[in-house]
Amino acid sequence: MTRKRADEDQTRAHLLIATKLTLSSGYIEEVKVWSVPVTEKYPEGIRFRLVLVDRRTGDIALLYDNHWPKGPHVHTAGAETAYRFRRVERPLKDFLEHVARIEELI
Repeated sequence: MTRKRADEDQTRAHLLIATKLTLSSGYIEEVKVWSVPVTEKYPEGIRFRLVLVDRRTGDIALLYDNHWPKGPHVHTAGAETAYRFRRVERPLKDFLEHVARIEELI
């Protein structure tokens, strides 16, 4: 029996999007999206980490990610909730809309 390395999925990942912006609101928006093999861990064939950080405090204000074993979920206001989507473009769209709503509150 061949054992897989814990980071094997990462080694076959291809970075599709990597941006890091400092917004006028003082938040840092970082977007990373990888194409990964379709597996039980990543049935959509993508891995993502979309994060909004308060530059002044270092606190994470918003985080969309889909690491295994939790699958897609959102961290906001100290809570974590499951996140479902059908199209691979949806997490980025939802994240950017969520960021805009947060910025409106500032």
